[in-house]
Amino acid sequence: MRRIFIVNGPESSGNRLVGAILVRAGCWGEASTNQPKTISDIPKEPNQVVWIHPGNFKDTIPALKTVFDEVTVILVIREPEANCRSMVRVGFFQTLKQANIARINKIQETINTALESNCKLEIITYEGLSTPMLRLWLPRLGLPVDNLNQNLKLVGQLAPTQIRNRNGKYY
Repeated sequence: MRRIFIVNGPESSGNRLVGAILVRAGCWGEASTNQPKTISDIPKEPNQVVWIHPGNFKDTIPALKTVFDEVTVILVIREPEANCRSMVRVGFFQTLKQANIARINKIQETINTALESNCKLEIITYEGLSTPMLRLWLPRLGLPVDNLNQNLKLVGQLAPTQIRNRNGKYY
């Protein structure tokens, strides 16, 4: 069975971290901004693929369903204040108000698109990412947990050996 996992939470909510976790669990792809631009950019041989932030993916899902047997949308949600402050700090938005509006719109758009397109939907929290959680969650996705002790590969970021909640710096 060929599957694709679309990671599509608001900016600064942990999308690349989740992407790195899925790559470590055996999916093709990478946890960076270097993402496929189109479906044809995804190689035909991998059975499991992760695609982070494919933009407005609603129009892409029918084509994905011709190539993949299963499309799972993963919405990563982060505590709102830390998420919005991070969005402003890294330059996605000028104000907290803009960031919050964009955050809410992204969450709504992702849920609506997944449900309207009859995709599987997984909603997870950045704060809940931990090894015990992954031991339960990855098998539910049909992915192995035997690589949980390997380091995460987040291209262009300093990747710690452990997943850590880093929200405290925003309070």
